[in-house]
Amino acid sequence: MTSDADLNRWLDQATRGVPRRWATSIRAELTAHFEDTTAALLQQDVPEETARQRALAALGDPQAVAHGFNDVHRGRRHYLMAALACLLLLVENFDLPQRFLIGDWADGSTPSRLFYAADHAFTIALGFYVVFVMGRLLVWRFDHSAATTPVNIVLGGLAAHATGTAILDLAVDTGLSTPTLLNASNLVEGMGAALQGGGILLTGAGLIALGASVLLAFDTPGKGIAALAMIEGATTMLYIIMLYLGGSFLGVYVLMVLSSAILLPAVGVVFMRAWLSHRRLPARTA
Repeated sequence: MTSDADLNRWLDQATRGVPRRWATSIRAELTAHFEDTTAALLQQDVPEETARQRALAALGDPQAVAHGFNDVHRGRRHYLMAALACLLLLVENFDLPQRFLIGDWADGSTPSRLFYAADHAFTIALGFYVVFVMGRLLVWRFDHSAATTPVNIVLGGLAAHATGTAILDLAVDTGLSTPTLLNASNLVEGMGAALQGGGILLTGAGLIALGASVLLAFDTPGKGIAALAMIEGATTMLYIIMLYLGGSFLGVYVLMVLSSAILLPAVGVVFMRAWLSHRRLPARTA
């Protein structure tokens, strides 16, 4: 029998993640819709239990409904902030803060190390947020829950990258060189290099997996996101392989420009379009 407890469980799932200030009114509206549908079916001489079951089914899949509500009430803010984060990443990836704020930011002194570590941490945090919002866009807007696992892989890779970078920035006197497992001079340096390089490779692999999952599920809008994710993932992996194995400066620079100057603005446009769509048309809520 469809009880009030069944309806409450459905409502709990349908409002999961929605801020409380909106969840209360959403629950009331959905409950009223359920009761109206039940009453209409009862007037058609449908048995009460059947009417309640059909009314609950008419509300839709609670997870899909939750994605829609989160897209409406939380997504817009995230999409705009992620677009701005892409712009900041573009600035950060070309070391503009270092060039303008500290003239000799790699001199090995304590202030420069702290500045360098903070700048790296900020850059990785921006990337972490952009990937997180890309996952939310796919789950909330496109109802693609399969994006969750590859997004988590990417985020795990970024976390490892951040840890390794912090070790190299704060605990190792690297000068202007880039330590790798092939030239690490001690255990700490080797651990930092392994975490940094391994994290970047894991990030690239996760982005490729994310793109592949989207390609199998979506039409043109989703495929655009998939193509960006896969190109970014492949570029990231090639960049770290060439950098750590002594690739040519030109090759490394071309990969950096491709990753930063082309892909980041494109990803930012994806987020901006998602944000603007809330202004043009109501986003779906079910």
